[in-house]
Amino acid sequence: MDLRLILDGKNTPEYNIAADESLFILHSGGAIPPTVRIWGLSRSAVMLGRFSKVGETTHKHEMGNLGIQAIRRFTGGGVTFNDSEGDIGWAYVSTGQNVVAKYNEAAEAIHIALLTFGIESSFNGTSGIFVNNGKISGIAGARSRSTILVHGTLLYDPDLSIMDRVLKPLSNGKGKPVSPASLVTTLSAETGKRVTEREVIRALPEGFSTLGDLRKDSWTDLERDLIVRLERQYASTEWNFRM
Repeated sequence: MDLRLILDGKNTPEYNIAADESLFILHSGGAIPPTVRIWGLSRSAVMLGRFSKVGETTHKHEMGNLGIQAIRRFTGGGVTFNDSEGDIGWAYVSTGQNVVAKYNEAAEAIHIALLTFGIESSFNGTSGIFVNNGKISGIAGARSRSTILVHGTLLYDPDLSIMDRVLKPLSNGKGKPVSPASLVTTLSAETGKRVTEREVIRALPEGFSTLGDLRKDSWTDLERDLIVRLERQYASTEWNFRM
């Protein structure tokens, strides 16, 4: 399979979600080939799943104090804190009808990327890639017709203290609330050294190259236009706080 690679630099959270949805829409319509997109954040954000309830999952007053906005994805999954100085995002859109298989493909690509740091990972089959019982990359996805998009973020060196300030405690499965930061891990923590953004951006294409022949490319005019239109929705209070 030929795979287009877009290295998209650092952009606003609303742009990033709009860009991923544009990939999903246009691939569904046969307008673009299978694509891998790798991106960073120009500012930190709380990313809400499509059906997440803001009041139940976040500390809105702390978000206000820190100047951190909430952005609602078009995909499901839980709420995450994405640090502009510690997370790198990835997206993979391709043809298929088996969502589980595509999740596994993406998880395998991340697994290969992590091996370049000497780290073994495992996939829980639904929403997370784990290293030593800590989630290092979340996964969410969407399906339409014969197109499946899978996306997520890889934690390399985020400020986990901010994560605990803006996200409410989660259940540990035993009825006891625990801090969100206690359930994750990072590349820096696992390697024992500060991993840089540049290292991660270099490693991720290596992982995704196992899924096909990766060819570096740029956005088409059609994609740029759609991103601009979708970006307005993801910047709107009506969308982001609808639940």
